[in-house]
Amino acid sequence: NLYVSKLPLNFNEYQLMDFFSPFGEVLSVRILRDAGRPDTCGLVKFGDRPSAERALSSINGSCVFDPGNPIQVKFALKSGPNGPRSPVGSPNGGAIRNRTPQGNSPRYSPMVVAGGRIPADSGPVPNPSPDMVDNCFHPTHGWGLYVCNLDESDSDVTLYRLFSPFGPITSVRAMVDTNSMKCRGYGFVNMAKYDGAYEAVRLLHGLELATGRILNVSFKSQKRSEFR
Repeated sequence: NLYVSKLPLNFNEYQLMDFFSPFGEVLSVRILRDAGRPDTCGLVKFGDRPSAERALSSINGSCVFDPGNPIQVKFALKSGPNGPRSPVGSPNGGAIRNRTPQGNSPRYSPMVVAGGRIPADSGPVPNPSPDMVDNCFHPTHGWGLYVCNLDESDSDVTLYRLFSPFGPITSVRAMVDTNSMKCRGYGFVNMAKYDGAYEAVRLLHGLELATGRILNVSFKSQKRSEFR
């Protein structure tokens, strides 16, 4: 069981499930709300400890939703005589299991691809060129990636789910139209390590998503500097 805090106020159980499922089998999630807190907290139950440890090391301390508000993840307290305990008061929301919500169609997952398996490793990762370091690297935020051809329904959570298997992420941002509040079709991802960023570009660029769209991923150039 992992205890998660510093999530956005409007975060729900399905978003919490989507957020952590890339790291392993999630058995259940629960949103914990406290009227006195300015954030949302939650509990995530993994099927095995290694998956929980991967999620903790990747997400804890990352500023995915707010550059000045890092997410906090830690192992939850063990169950006491009155049931599971958490660092906050009684939850107002119930837990959900890892199942498809009511309806005839499965929930969209950006990790589902139409083209089959992701290709195998292509060998050693080449060192970044001086131009790449100048254009793509930021001492605080890491390596900047540009992602386009996203669906209008995609969000920051979509980007995090796509890129988190490749290593620690310092921030993500799906660009949103201020009038419609829908994704404008592109976004930015900052990754802490070059190896992870390189593998993300290599494996995700050209990937066909469940929506039929072909994902375009590249290292950010100087002209694409609106998000760091």
